[in-house]
Amino acid sequence: MKICVARGIFILSMTDAQISGTWRLNGYVDLHGTHHKMVVNPGGLLYFDGLYGSGDNNSGAPALDQNAFLISGTLRISGTATIYRDTNLFVGTSGLVDMHPDADLSIDDNGQLVNHGTLQQTKVVSGTTSFFMVSGIPSGGNPGNSVLKYAGVTITPTASNLLTTTLTLRGDRSCAPGTVERCYEIQPTNPMSATLRLYYLGSEANGNTAPNVYVLNGSQYDALPSTQGSNGLHLYVQGDDGGRYGHFVLKDSQPAPQARIYLPALY
Repeated sequence: MKICVARGIFILSMTDAQISGTWRLNGYVDLHGTHHKMVVNPGGLLYFDGLYGSGDNNSGAPALDQNAFLISGTLRISGTATIYRDTNLFVGTSGLVDMHPDADLSIDDNGQLVNHGTLQQTKVVSGTTSFFMVSGIPSGGNPGNSVLKYAGVTITPTASNLLTTTLTLRGDRSCAPGTVERCYEIQPTNPMSATLRLYYLGSEANGNTAPNVYVLNGSQYDALPSTQGSNGLHLYVQGDDGGRYGHFVLKDSQPAPQARIYLPALY
């Protein structure tokens, strides 16, 4: 496998960058001008190693195809990544953002994270631990006044620590009929009781007004004791999992059991 390593300053001023192989960026990326994109194609892999990426469209909230990192392959963040100057991070349906345990992502100005694909991160959960809580400073705002741009999941152990835990968050889809259009999978190595706060946007509610947390148990969905709340633009449902983990969905009422397919025996 060949890896293209770009260090220092990478300036994209006239055309889009199409990544179909493997790139590692550990300097500074400037999408200079407007309507310029860095596109990770299906099968492509882009490493962010402490990268600062920016655009140059300061005329208001940009459309998703302006000054954007468009991910249809894999974006792997291993350091502190800050995307600013009105640049969006758009994860397509086949896209994956894979963050290392100590990685951090922020999006400043009018940029946003839009997830139609998959976000994934593994962390050690030994206290209240957040996954994919992406903040940023609004355009023209005080650097000390960070706002929440995207909210994922917060886990608070209520018994023993969960230790190494992998969260997978899929956006823009229902994992069971009628559920909120986010799917959550939580897999700890030490499945002890914890309080789970699962966030979503109003645009992902899919008609649900006061959803509960449900965890898949075989083909059935079991309800967890749930409360609803909000944090700015983000809504959340908080549930006590009782030590049960795996696939979680949010819905006002119990989702229908998953269908099983039976094949006739062959003799």
